[in-house]
Amino acid sequence: LHPNIGMLFLDVKLPDIDGLKFASFAKQHYPQIKIIIISGYYYRDSEAVQQGLANSLFDGFIGKPFNISEIRSAIETIAPLQ
Repeated sequence: LHPNIGMLFLDVKLPDIDGLKFASFAKQHYPQIKIIIISGYYYRDSEAVQQGLANSLFDGFIGKPFNISEIRSAIETIAPLQ
């Protein structure tokens, strides 16, 4: 990851690595980064998502399918304009 990246949209199911493991790696090396998890596999109320949010593994969640307003809402929730 580039050190100037402020926000990362990350799918849970990636071809070469588990997205949740990558989120953990990213937060360890770049604790200031904001991560929004995207998934059609997990749902907002699933234990893995709730635990990840509670433990600050990631900062937001968007379930698939999604639309642009859901992306905008997630961004505004975790990184409001100042």
